[in-house]
Amino acid sequence: MTTTTTSLTPDHPKLELLFYIVGDEFDDEDADGMQRLVETLGASRSWVIAPPEFVDDVVEATRDDEEDLPLVGGSLQVFSGYPPWGERIPRQLDRAQFDDVSATIDALREFSREHGLEIAVEYNGSSAGWIRDGVADELITETLLGAWERALNRSSQGDTP
Repeated sequence: MTTTTTSLTPDHPKLELLFYIVGDEFDDEDADGMQRLVETLGASRSWVIAPPEFVDDVVEATRDDEEDLPLVGGSLQVFSGYPPWGERIPRQLDRAQFDDVSATIDALREFSREHGLEIAVEYNGSSAGWIRDGVADELITETLLGAWERALNRSSQGDTP
């Protein structure tokens, strides 16, 4: 689907929301299901930057006693809200980004529940939480989404875009 136009400067940094199936105990059917989820999700709405992209990669072992691990999931870009950039994002655009991430998490919760798989979520290279059996943990619900939504609600009560 199409992307939403923005009023940000071209140099506004973008961050990655990465999500993937945890471990190597999934099969080709699960990987195909994740690809379908990402494609269906991408076509389901307009996205602030771009729809999520399917990721099918291998994380190479860093030590001799480790094995390479498959990385199957997706990636969604969002504009950085970290200082000083966050104050430059118009509230309406930030709300749309929040909706993009919320829709992605909702779809991942359903996928996790249906497939009985654990999904890891990373934001800007750091763990943002886990989804197990369709349930998002507190890092996702309170730290990633909860804090973001509270900030959006505070800004809607005072500032104008």
